[in-house]
This record gives sequence, C-alpha cells and structure tokens, in this order.
Amino acid sequence: MTESVALAGASFIALLLGLLIGWLAARSRAGALALAAAAEAKAGMQIEVATLTERASTLTSSLQAERDQHAALRRMAEGWRTELDAASNEIATLTERASRVGGFFDAAHRAVGE
Repeated sequence: MTESVALAGASFIALLLGLLIGWLAARSRAGALALAAAAEAKAGMQIEVATLTERASTLTSSLQAERDQHAALRRMAEGWRTELDAASNEIATLTERASRVGGFFDAAHRAVGE
C-alpha cells in the first residue's frame, strides 16, 4: 500500500516538475534543452513505473501462493486434531473398560477363594 502511495506521490511530483520545466522552457532560449531533460525524466519515470508495477505483480502472486499454502497446512492441522480427538476418546473408553475388567478379576478371585 505504501509503495503505491509513494508511486502516486512520485508521479504527481514528476508531473509538477514537467509542467514547471515546460513553462520555463517557453520563456527561455534554452527551451530545447529543457524539453529534452523533461523527456528524459519522463522516460526514467516510465521505466520506474513499469519496474514497480512488475514487482507489485510478482509480490501479489507470491502472496497468493503463501495464502494457499497456509490454507492447506491449516486443513492438515484440523485433520490431525480430529484424529487426536478420536484417539483420545478411544483411550478413555479403553481405560474405562480396563478398570471394569480389573474389578471383575478381583471379584472372581474372591469368589474362588471362598
């Protein structure tokens, strides 16, 4: 966002400089030199704008790839969490059954011992 604001500000400043140079060129005998300098500055700005536009495009696609990867990893983590919850429930069930079996064997030993 700040790059686009800086780009817009730089473009506005370049426009103002171009207008000022054009006005001064019309008043002076060195008008041809001023116009050439303005054209050179404009060409430089166009190259910079193209470079920044390409960079923004690259960063946008990179950001989308990172978001896609993040979503995939989040889905994997949710799957693991579901599996962990199921395993935890199974452990609780088996532990409860084991406690009942232990009580059954104690009662059977007491009955046999009588």
